[in-house]
Amino acid sequence: MENISAEKLREMIYTDKFGRRVLDLSGKGLSKVPEAVTDLTELEELDLSDNYLKELPTSINKLKNLKWLRLDNNQLRELPHSICELSNLTGLSVNNNQLSVLPSNIKHLKNLRGLYLSSNQSTTLPDEIGELKELVGLNVGNNQLTVISHINIPKDCQY
Repeated sequence: MENISAEKLREMIYTDKFGRRVLDLSGKGLSKVPEAVTDLTELEELDLSDNYLKELPTSINKLKNLKWLRLDNNQLRELPHSICELSNLTGLSVNNNQLSVLPSNIKHLKNLRGLYLSSNQSTTLPDEIGELKELVGLNVGNNQLTVISHINIPKDCQY
């Protein structure tokens, strides 16, 4: 599966009820993201949940049309800074991983409405989360956060 071609992956893309082009690779036993995934620039949603991923490729930033990225239940310790170049991203779910830090350039995800980070190993959140003005959902439960009161969380955000 990790060496699958872009052509074969394109055959797995479907359109969801919202009209988004989705690739669901959840629960495929992946220990790394297939290289060809980042060639699928038409993708609007990518689900890589329930695998054994320890890292994402920096080339994830090629998925410029991506609106939702699901990475729940993996073994990710960090996210590449390049993920913050996905300017159309509205949802990022990284629950149940081993994240200890978020990229400081997360503020570049200007369209992000939902950020889900529960059950990780984070002790702090970057102040830049306060610059995500579209954010309406933030879940940081079951982490090891010491202080979040200094972050200016957008007023409409539920957390």
